[in-house]
Amino acid sequence: MLGRIQFILARTNITILNIPNYFCSYYLYGLNKMAKIKYVFSPRYQEYNFTPFLIFSIGNQIVVIDNDDPRIVDTQLYEACTFYFCSNKLIAKTSYQQIKVRPLYPHYPINIIPLYLRLFNLKTLISSRFTKELYILSRRPRYKNKKVRHTYDNYVFFSCSNWKNEQEANAIRAAFIETCKSHPAIKFEGGFTSRKNNNLNGIDTSLIVNKYHPKKFSKLIRQSMIGFNNPAVKGAMSWRLAEYLNNGTFILSYPFKIELPTALVHKEHIYYIKNTSCIKAVLNAVIDNRSHARQVGTNAKDYFERYCTPEAQANYILKTLSTAGI
Repeated sequence: MLGRIQFILARTNITILNIPNYFCSYYLYGLNKMAKIKYVFSPRYQEYNFTPFLIFSIGNQIVVIDNDDPRIVDTQLYEACTFYFCSNKLIAKTSYQQIKVRPLYPHYPINIIPLYLRLFNLKTLISSRFTKELYILSRRPRYKNKKVRHTYDNYVFFSCSNWKNEQEANAIRAAFIETCKSHPAIKFEGGFTSRKNNNLNGIDTSLIVNKYHPKKFSKLIRQSMIGFNNPAVKGAMSWRLAEYLNNGTFILSYPFKIELPTALVHKEHIYYIKNTSCIKAVLNAVIDNRSHARQVGTNAKDYFERYCTPEAQANYILKTLSTAGI
């Protein structure tokens, strides 16, 4: 079946109808790998340029990929499209339960500058917004399907934003950082990145660090024996989750607030907790039983290979369209 879908994709012509921002880079990359894509200027969708939306057509059908933080489904795009794919399909929000809305798998922004320039034409360079987008993309890592790297030391890296309006998420992350920093067997690096206005937002100064370059961030999380994940802004999926899966890292996570097309199973692909008091016990378990932690990490990588690579996600999107008769 996968081979058949790849063959269909190779013959598929996809027309990109807006210039998305870097949030959508993973999907542009995947679609380009699996189909023939081109950009055509569309006055109807110009207002969505440099936003987290990727809008494209296949034949006479409009498809939307919404990579924005979860708020509500964009009504205008929903009414225009055949399917509305969503990175952050909130389980508890009615707007995301509409019939055309479909969930997506974890992903993260990547460097696709050559593709971006080829698709959107050098004439667009006169736009300062386009130039800014190129700068952001240049700081992102290039996509690579990573080999599983099992660590044998007790190094843990975790760095995160200090969000103004996400006190619960901040508190959970602070608890993880503090537990790692105080653990006698763990060598910890990271913390909350400082805010531009130097507002600590209730976070202890001992937990504040300088911001890591995205490429260094990706390198360091690959070296970490454990990856920590919790719902991000407004319950969104954190980009770091897809990087953990790609690396085959043992993932400790709070339950998701968004829907996945295929669940990450507790103790098989990931380890879920509901209380910060459980963090130390899980850290100890990983240190004491590396073979089990490695197996969970290997299963996480298998999940990534099956569902989350750019090619797999392009296949998933096209298969959804094909089952609808498109």
